[in-house]
Amino acid sequence: FQRRRRAVTENEQFDFVINCTGFGTLDGASYGGLLSRLIEQKIVTLDPTGTGVRTVAKNTFRLAKDMYVLGALLRAERWESIAVPELRQQASDIARQCFV
Repeated sequence: FQRRRRAVTENEQFDFVINCTGFGTLDGASYGGLLSRLIEQKIVTLDPTGTGVRTVAKNTFRLAKDMYVLGALLRAERWESIAVPELRQQASDIARQCFV
């Protein structure tokens, strides 16, 4: 990864990465950084409508092996994904999938 305003690339291993990006453009170009690279590498795909990302199976939060999403990026599959109660429930569901 690269820290903001730095040219040096750092390599580290993490158990979790939490990306708190919000809405992007329909083509994904403005998602920036990590998400744009995941889209370019075809690890993550945009929903055909361009309103969010596509999960590996309907009604899941999984994008790829050990990669989950919640919130605004799920709006194509779960329109009500931006209010606090829904975010809380999604986070709980993901935690249950990962740790149970």
